[in-house]
Amino acid sequence: MKKYVTYIAAFAAMSLMSLLLSCIEKERPLLSTVPGDARMVAKGRIPEFLSGICGDTVWCGHIGELAEAADTSSAVLFETDDGELLLTMRVYSQEKAKAFGRDYFGRLSRYEDLFVYTHQDGAVMYVTRTQLWITLINPVRPKRLWRILKESRKSSFEADTIMSGFLGLDGGMLRAVRRIEGQAQWMPSGSFIAASVADGNGFVDIDISVRDGRGGMVEPLPGLVQADLSDLGMLPSGCVFKAAAGIGDIDWGDIGKEVSRRLPFGMKAFVPLAEKIMERVDGTVVFGVTSGEEKPGWILVLPMGSETDADMTLRESCRLLKASGVHAMKYGTSGVSLSNVGLIPGNVPVYAPDSVISGGLSVYADGILPVVNRHVEVSVDKTVIHIRVSDD
Repeated sequence: MKKYVTYIAAFAAMSLMSLLLSCIEKERPLLSTVPGDARMVAKGRIPEFLSGICGDTVWCGHIGELAEAADTSSAVLFETDDGELLLTMRVYSQEKAKAFGRDYFGRLSRYEDLFVYTHQDGAVMYVTRTQLWITLINPVRPKRLWRILKESRKSSFEADTIMSGFLGLDGGMLRAVRRIEGQAQWMPSGSFIAASVADGNGFVDIDISVRDGRGGMVEPLPGLVQADLSDLGMLPSGCVFKAAAGIGDIDWGDIGKEVSRRLPFGMKAFVPLAEKIMERVDGTVVFGVTSGEEKPGWILVLPMGSETDADMTLRESCRLLKASGVHAMKYGTSGVSLSNVGLIPGNVPVYAPDSVISGGLSVYADGILPVVNRHVEVSVDKTVIHIRVSDD
């Protein structure tokens, strides 16, 4: 009797293994191999995008070389509900994919039909006959990969026709969507963040928007108005990053509730005071980051509707920030500045951006990203954030 039980158990195990392997080996559309509860999904020339970020000193800087082995023009990057980040591609040549694993990952092991290449930094590359995966955050073990594929057969991301449809639109380097967790009260149910990336001669353009469950555009923060860019002149000329936002009639109470939900318990008590301060803001808020030998400094300038509001905000800011090393000062008759690098110097030349600012602008930022040494311009209209990263 025990012999028959052993045979039955072995047969069941082999059947299960065959089913799991079929999940991998049977060619399926890439989005159908992504679980339906994925937090973020991107599709397009992702290897090319990663190569530009990483540089050629690390393995991901060479990932574009996979073009000889896989379809790098329609790769899919996704984040699972558990926070794992995987890049997957359709394989043209398993041998060339394996060669990439040998050259840039190193250590090879086998797990059933999976060729497993493990990099010393923890990244893992899996290669099958039809598909490959590379784990970028939180290494995914073979059994976990099978579980992800099994989950995708029950409920795949491809079934969400709104988000997967956005990823399928033509044009640009890549498109990405991300679910909004704990949505703000003013956003429709099912809203998500949608981004598209386009590249040109020496620049990359990124457009980010919020869309509702039907794909329509959503105004993420009602109340932004045209910013007065001349107010950027209140910042020191040595700022490596400057930003301005026109603040109109914004319901800071709703925003405060959303922020409070995400703060540690000890910080929640400061939210009502911050709401009061922001309700007094009237005009263009400017923000700057200065370069420093030890750490970057920052400066925030808040225009007020009256001198009384400015006086009250100054006193409240001093109480709130007394122990945190932040300075607060009043400027003119109706404004307050906060800074961790001392007082704002006077007689600063008015900052004049070179680029032409279009109508309807509510936010503008301009500066150099210290890490990648790129020029960045940001503008925001009511529904779309436009970011341009250039070599200038």
